[in-house]
Amino acid sequence: MGRKFIHLTYAERVQIQILRKQGLSYLKIAKEIGRAKSTIVDEVHRNTRRPNIKNHTRVFDYEADFAQFTAQTRLHETTRRELLLTNRRQRKINELLDKQWSLEQIAMGTTLPMSTATLYAYAHRGLIPYRTKKYRTKPKPFRSNVPDKQFFIEHHISHRSRRIEERLDFGRWEVDGVEGPKDSKALVLTFVERKTRYTVALKAKDKTADAINNVMQLSYQGILCRCLFTLAERYKRRTQ
Repeated sequence: MGRKFIHLTYAERVQIQILRKQGLSYLKIAKEIGRAKSTIVDEVHRNTRRPNIKNHTRVFDYEADFAQFTAQTRLHETTRRELLLTNRRQRKINELLDKQWSLEQIAMGTTLPMSTATLYAYAHRGLIPYRTKKYRTKPKPFRSNVPDKQFFIEHHISHRSRRIEERLDFGRWEVDGVEGPKDSKALVLTFVERKTRYTVALKAKDKTADAINNVMQLSYQGILCRCLFTLAERYKRRTQ
């Protein structure tokens, strides 16, 4: 097995430019940089700037910068060029497909210079006898077109009665949540009686629905009931 070819580097092209200005031959330049003579000849002939015959410009010398740009441009265009599907490759692919090989196995397990994407592109265009399988996809979850808020009765604050708005009745409570610092997960729930401004604050361990529901049940079952009874007694004494 022969040695793998390695493209010339920019440093080697700079060295070729310097040695050519010194007047060295192709053979001596090849010995200096450790390359074959044919490599130097091809490099100079392919990557030297061509003169413009119409404008009668001079013949340009070999330049490393222009040679590097030309070589990279040519390499980029070559990699984007579609690989030709020859008769020999076609027969090889057909033989492997008859043996129930997949396109991934052909691309990865043989010496054919084709990727899996290229073989699938040939299959979609009908160039090779391979039918792509259509797998059943997972169905999308059902989503109703009706928004969730239409299933609930809205109780906007503007719909409450005048007596509640003007704080005429005793026993109307407002609930609100007070968040702490960013690092804290706790939440303080405040219960304010609208007429007397009596406030009860209870702490929830976090902001989850379960923790808030536990505090709400505790407040209704115990603390708020006792507070409501105390305020009612005080209110009766003032009115008598």
